[in-house]
Amino acid sequence: MAAAPPLVAAHVLQRVPAQARSRATLNRLVEAAETVLEREGPDGLMVSTIVDEAGVSVGSFYGRFDGKEELVRYVAEVALHRAMELWESGAAACAREGGGAAGTLDLLLRRLFDAFASPHLRRIRALDGAEDPVPTRLQRFRRRVTTDLKEAMAQAEPGPGDAAWMGARLAVGGAERLTDTDAGELPVDPGLELSRALRVYLRLRARKAEAWEAVLAEEVEGEALATVGRESAQARPVEAEAQEMAEAQEEAPAPPAPEAPEPASPAPVDPAAGESGVSAPDVSKPAPPAKNANRDSHSGPKPEPRPKPKRQGPAPVDPFDVWG
Repeated sequence: MAAAPPLVAAHVLQRVPAQARSRATLNRLVEAAETVLEREGPDGLMVSTIVDEAGVSVGSFYGRFDGKEELVRYVAEVALHRAMELWESGAAACAREGGGAAGTLDLLLRRLFDAFASPHLRRIRALDGAEDPVPTRLQRFRRRVTTDLKEAMAQAEPGPGDAAWMGARLAVGGAERLTDTDAGELPVDPGLELSRALRVYLRLRARKAEAWEAVLAEEVEGEALATVGRESAQARPVEAEAQEMAEAQEEAPAPPAPEAPEPASPAPVDPAAGESGVSAPDVSKPAPPAKNANRDSHSGPKPEPRPKPKRQGPAPVDPFDVWG
């Protein structure tokens, strides 16, 4: 009994055929669908057209697929699987034959055009979005190729981290675009031309990064010097003020001693007061008449009476005192 042919992308199928004959029929249907897709495009993928191209019955078709949608998913997954195998085998060959990072990059970029020009990529692009959740099959292939090219560019032309990634994206987009619409206008060796252009881009990015780092270093150094100058300028007035205060304290004269109070001058002595110091009353002037008490009470506050001087010794004789 012949061995059953291997099935590619069997995870898409609801019913995986176990017998070799059943698998052979499934592969015939897939090949017929690929032929119709190349000839008529996605709109020509109808069950009747596919079974006629494969030479099988409609019952044989529905014995392997639930409907046209499952067939489309399977055909697209098979194309992605084969495109990945083609790229991986080519990348391994480039690493062996390149003779270094620069040679490997050149060979990879040549393989890139071959990969996008292959019938597998044409089918993937034709069925992009059809029974295809995000990330789509085309996006998955782009990511894989971009990752490999990024590593090769980083080894061939060291520079900024994002330069290799951007160069890989440019290479993938350019190869896909050129092989899709402008294949008749491509140069003899498009991979080599793309490699030269990308090398120029990577070297310019590396020089720009070095110049930018030098500018940043100068700015950082200038800012550090300016910070030190500002701190010194702020600390200088404080130190000068402290020094001036210390010098003022050293040069300030001592405060003068308090002066002794001057002795009070003696009071003038009245010669008429005698030894006791109390002057005798002047009897030559008559005493003022007494004021009416009632009148004084209404006219205002009474004046305080003057104290009578004390008599010292025998009073002098008044010549008008007839009762003496």
